[in-house]
Amino acid sequence: MKREKVDYISAIEKGYCYAIGDKIIDYAFVEDFILNYLQNELKVKIINISYDRYNATSSVGKLEQEGLICIDIPQNYKTLNSPTKKLRDLILTQQFAYVENTLFELNVSNAQLMSSGTLEMISKKSSNFKIDMIASLINNFAICDIELEKPSVYESGGIEYIQDPMSKFGIGKWDF
Repeated sequence: MKREKVDYISAIEKGYCYAIGDKIIDYAFVEDFILNYLQNELKVKIINISYDRYNATSSVGKLEQEGLICIDIPQNYKTLNSPTKKLRDLILTQQFAYVENTLFELNVSNAQLMSSGTLEMISKKSSNFKIDMIASLINNFAICDIELEKPSVYESGGIEYIQDPMSKFGIGKWDF
């Protein structure tokens, strides 16, 4: 088993990561972090959670019981090609910004790109060390693609008339 030469104690002290298990992830910590710390303490409004189904079944069930929408992101070329390329393009055009985090930078440098014809994705299997942070970011980019695939309200007939917001001030639609 390969070992990373990473000073995790320093990374924890800097707030780059949390200690949630040695060799096995403490999923109760992850669930509590999402349900209590993010939502209650930081007041983050979680729209949905993307996940790789590997070892996620129990946590996903608990999060869904709490009313969160969890979206399984299949780890394949079809699903990950577009978000991988979008993230790469944002990085290459210097449009991607992040809060300094040396662990994230290490994850990015560890990531190995796999190609099949014109399709691309990063591979956990061919990457030598941890890439979880970049993989989860790409999963979140994949949610954007999934949301864009939904039919628009124009196609589904879901358009409803909304009262002109200016009418309550005595201003007609075309009066300004």
